[in-house]
Amino acid sequence: MARPNMKFGQESRKVVLYLSCCLFPSSQRQERELSVTVTETMSTESESVGSGGGKVVPVIVWNEGSRRFETEDKEAYVEYVVRDNGNVMDLIHTYVPSSKRGLGLASHLCVAAFQHAKSNSFSIIPTCSYVSETFLPRNPSWNSVVYNGAGKI
Repeated sequence: MARPNMKFGQESRKVVLYLSCCLFPSSQRQERELSVTVTETMSTESESVGSGGGKVVPVIVWNEGSRRFETEDKEAYVEYVVRDNGNVMDLIHTYVPSSKRGLGLASHLCVAAFQHAKSNSFSIIPTCSYVSETFLPRNPSWNSVVYNGAGKI
């Protein structure tokens, strides 16, 4: 299952990978250096299947300052308000631009928010109609994180 990643903060480190090109005979092979940035990540355990059998996996970023989970390009997001002395996340709005609808981004955003809440012992109030009317009915396993007025259900 393909898993999107959720970045936290600005912590990252450089990793250098050496790739051997297999398109040439061994006498002509050259090692290529590929430098990538690895950022602290958290899997959302959700998949998005793209066309052609390949899987398209968005990266979801937690933007604590803006109180939202968003795609790297900041175009799609789920906003929240902190309640109950910081123990509850009220998911108030989910937005995906029309050009990116139908790709499962809203679901990925919700999974990232619910995973974050679960891993930090927070509860979630699903004020946003997408969260309460679409995401939760399709993903009932996340009901354990939903706030019931006295804590989690």
